[in-house]
Amino acid sequence: PGWGGVPSPPGLPPPATSNRDGGGGDEDVSAPDKIGKGAMHAEAIVKGDAKCSPIAAASIIAKVVRDRMMIEYDTKYPGYGFEKHKGYPTKQHIEALTSLGPCPIHRVSYGPVHKVVAARRSRT
Repeated sequence: PGWGGVPSPPGLPPPATSNRDGGGGDEDVSAPDKIGKGAMHAEAIVKGDAKCSPIAAASIIAKVVRDRMMIEYDTKYPGYGFEKHKGYPTKQHIEALTSLGPCPIHRVSYGPVHKVVAARRSRT
């Protein structure tokens, strides 16, 4: 297991799994429609980072960890510019993706990546 299909970064455990079948376990609280009915209480808080300091802190930590991962991935997968754009679909990133194709950390189900992959396939 990893982070969105990416192996867990060194020193970090794999992410908790979501159990949406009502059998309990860790619940996905990323969106109100994705909260399961398990033994653990979960509540969706829309714009939670503005209302709750622990959520705000977790958001900052997640962004810092993501940025550090992207710097490492820039070395592992050169040419995409991950260190600069941190994975956001900037013009530079889309151009690199178009010319190089996706690397193992690209999530093909994500709209901009899927579109580039489909276009590359139609040309071959």
